[in-house]
Amino acid sequence: MLGTVLSIDPGLRKCGCALWFPDGTLRRAWTARASGSGRGPSAWVKMVDSIKIAPDVSVLVCEQMQVYREQRTNADDLLELTGVLGALSWRFKGAELAGFKPAEWKGQVPKRVMRTRLKERLTAEELSAVDSKATHDTWDAIGIGAYYFRKKGVERWQRRR
Repeated sequence: MLGTVLSIDPGLRKCGCALWFPDGTLRRAWTARASGSGRGPSAWVKMVDSIKIAPDVSVLVCEQMQVYREQRTNADDLLELTGVLGALSWRFKGAELAGFKPAEWKGQVPKRVMRTRLKERLTAEELSAVDSKATHDTWDAIGIGAYYFRKKGVERWQRRR
């Protein structure tokens, strides 16, 4: 039986977070923030510790890092994000892990378009569960979670024809 699902758009200073009921209903969505300018293990742990929920998550769904040929990406930044992902995996070590690259869950859809689509699919109660200070990272976490539930066959997250 599927339990609580946590979907995350990881970052070194802020992570978009979305907590879900097993049926694909959004329970809460917010942006977790970590202060400081450090890098490495202490920064990874600080970021993960800022996600204020109990560690009894059944499924952890994260965006995987992706390198794009046409963009210049700092390899050190990507390595820092993999450190955050490792720390998340450790904190929620009993959880089933799932990860999706941006091209898998959203393709080339611009952030503002994806946010509009997600808002149209959420109920009024779910929309009120999205923190008023949520950043685009939070909306990405919602999108990643919705994609996870679509892959699991949850009806409300299936593509509309």
